[in-house]
Amino acid sequence: MPSNAASTRIVLVDDHRMLRGILRGLLESEPLIEVVGEADDGTRGLQLAEEQKPDVVISDLKMRGMDGMDLS
Repeated sequence: MPSNAASTRIVLVDDHRMLRGILRGLLESEPLIEVVGEADDGTRGLQLAEEQKPDVVISDLKMRGMDGMDLS
């Protein structure tokens, strides 16, 4: 891997903690991926996205409160 390669920064948003953990483990096994935050609802996911400025947000579509469709 080139030393100057930038990692892809990701925020995970899902109301199932176990699924977030599995996704984090799979994603972080890739050297150029960095999970920079996790949220259990859309409201907190939006806050994290604004704070962390990730390249990608991976979100569940159906959650309590603000769901994944509202995040876009």
